[in-house]
Amino acid sequence: MKFYLILNFTLFFFKFINCFVIYGDFCDNCDLVGNNIQDFGGSSLEACWTSCLNKPNCNHFAFDKSNNYCWLKNKPNISFSELNFHNGIMVGIMNRSKNCTNDDDYRSNPLNCTLYHRCLSGYLQTFGCLNSEFFDHVTKTCNQNSTCCTTSKDIVGVQSNKTVSSEYFSCATKTIQECKFGFIFDLKKKKCISGSLMSNTFLMKKISGNFSLIESAILKNYLICCLWCLLDLECEIVIFNTFECQKISITENNFLVNDSLIYIKQ
Repeated sequence: MKFYLILNFTLFFFKFINCFVIYGDFCDNCDLVGNNIQDFGGSSLEACWTSCLNKPNCNHFAFDKSNNYCWLKNKPNISFSELNFHNGIMVGIMNRSKNCTNDDDYRSNPLNCTLYHRCLSGYLQTFGCLNSEFFDHVTKTCNQNSTCCTTSKDIVGVQSNKTVSSEYFSCATKTIQECKFGFIFDLKKKKCISGSLMSNTFLMKKISGNFSLIESAILKNYLICCLWCLLDLECEIVIFNTFECQKISITENNFLVNDSLIYIKQ
């Protein structure tokens, strides 16, 4: 029985590490050896992709992420089912079925938050975010905090890796809007919620002393400043002054607080 379990685990592990993931029109950690028509170095994924689109006889490409090397390829009726696992290599299959304009560039896919569209050489291509990230329609980047529009009536948060926000994106009007004063946007509930919780969580007082500054940022009001502190386990005090929010640890250091009004966690 023990040998059987070890064998099964070994087979599972072998299968897991020898796999590739398909993202829209390309796959990560895959390759199909041969069929080369041109190759060159000093490239990027986008440049390699565009070069293939601009070459009529190129219907797929391979890109090495470790050294930025590109191979343009041609094989009739190429499909992802023919590809094999190859760590560090990305393969894109050309899709010339839909034309596009600059307005379509970096457009999110409403059916899948990991996918987004690029307009390259006048053709609409489907890209995907790696490492379990999601496409952010506002910053036009992939990150782990992002949400995206799933319906035209959706409202989603304007994402930031460092701060919380009272702003949100309206999928219907395609504009950034803001919650009324005292409210913040809840990313999970997708709505504005009251920031009154802050008054029960923080005590306002004046203190002096030497502490440790964790980080500072420009925020719109003290409620967002306090919530930013709540999301950081190291943060114990916040100072909010003229839109500048400072997260502070009470550990003694060289950051001087001189009779300043602060918000301290209770």
